[in-house]
Amino acid sequence: MTKSEKLLERALKKVPEADLNELHNITFDLMKMDREEYYGSKVEDFLKKLELAKEIKIYLKEKMLEPVIIKGKEYSNIMEEASRRISQSWQALSGNTAELIAERELKLKGLVQNDKYVRKREGTDLILYYPNINNFSKKHRVEVKNVKMR
Repeated sequence: MTKSEKLLERALKKVPEADLNELHNITFDLMKMDREEYYGSKVEDFLKKLELAKEIKIYLKEKMLEPVIIKGKEYSNIMEEASRRISQSWQALSGNTAELIAERELKLKGLVQNDKYVRKREGTDLILYYPNINNFSKKHRVEVKNVKMR
């Protein structure tokens, strides 16, 4: 059973007769609750390793888990904002780098950009033209994937 299926099952146990909109609300609330529990357990695990007074640990936990607004966007806590920001930038950086590596290989094989291939056109990463872009009989669309990221 997938996480989504389990989530829906939990929502239906709470309110078996829920309609579409109510189910969306219930599942969203359950997701937020799960997220809070997850971050709470991570903070607890981290703070257990520190030799600090109990009062300080309680204060730190509260501060680490309080909602924050950064550039007009609300996050459940500072860790969520930081992890989301690095995750999103990491994916784009990794994808663009993979495309440049593929393009480098094309150039090493003697292909010339805007003659034998183009980048970022028609919703794809690379398009190869045979024999060339101005007089082609075949066109091959290439999507570059970064296996390391997956």
